Amino acid sequence: MTETQEGERLYTWEVMEIGHDAPPVSIEVTREFIADYCKGVQDDNPIYFDDDAAKAAGFDGVIAPPTMAHAYAPMRRWDIMEHQGYVGPERSKNPRSTPFAGTEMLFQGVPVRPGDTITSHPTVDRKWISNSGNKFVAFRIVAHNQRGEKVVEYLYNIIWEYARGRKSRAGERHAQATEGDWNMAIQATTASYDSIQVGDELPSIQKTETQETIDDYTRLIVNAREAPTTGSNLHTDQGFADAGIFTGTVNYGVVTCAFMMELLQKAFPTPNLLRSTFEMRALEPIRAGDTVTFTGRVLDKRQESGGRLVEVEVTGTNQLGQSVAAGKASVPF
Repeated sequence: MTETQEGERLYTWEVMEIGHDAPPVSIEVTREFIADYCKGVQDDNPIYFDDDAAKAAGFDGVIAPPTMAHAYAPMRRWDIMEHQGYVGPERSKNPRSTPFAGTEMLFQGVPVRPGDTITSHPTVDRKWISNSGNKFVAFRIVAHNQRGEKVVEYLYNIIWEYARGRKSRAGERHAQATEGDWNMAIQATTASYDSIQVGDELPSIQKTETQETIDDYTRLIVNAREAPTTGSNLHTDQGFADAGIFTGTVNYGVVTCAFMMELLQKAFPTPNLLRSTFEMRALEPIRAGDTVTFTGRVLDKRQESGGRLVEVEVTGTNQLGQSVAAGKASVPF
């Protein structure tokens, strides 16, 4: 048994085992839930609100955003730890943060719609130590709807222990592409495999994060799980956040994923994205008051035995010129 000085059973790196899990949880998806999620991620795409717009996009009616999987099939790392009989780091008497590091999402081509009930199961999938000494953990979440159809499978990676001390705002200015580096932007309404060329630029979007929008997302995930807020929260607890590796509150990494998916939906038809794979790596925290510009371009296109794929990259750059996130998607056609 591993204990803190206060005698609580603390879930540690040594205690953690691949395969540790928590019981499945079921969450109903409603129009209100979708609307609240869209508010939390600042997405006003009409296919999430208007049946006619969704039908015009090829669906039977309003759908949930692809990255809403992080909300209706939550990662639940604390539930895993408590299911093994331990207390997680954020819920310890001497709490510390285990922040988001990235995600890999495999969509199944099954839209999630109001009235669906999604049942998901989380497990510890992998743990590793980087060359720099940072410790990481990946959780695998598999989610099915009420008909038994798999709707999404994803990995959620966290920094279990940060070896290099605090990650403050200070950082070098990263190079940015200049106007004219890429071709004219492709558009979702006209995008086809033949029309897309390697090097094509995706439409860019800009997002400003505030403490209010961060708090909105916090309320969303608490309400979705019908559970009270417990433990310390890197995103809303100022004192706890100030003492952590980011020295201040930051946004949810999964919200940054949603920003990137919104950009992808401006370039590619949503039905294609619901059959795509998407991965994202967090590079710098997004803080309240930050404005981030998301850009992307086509890296490759190829024909395989299973079909045709377009590979794209997406990058988020804040007002200081720092790259805050990098993502890639494989979009089938």
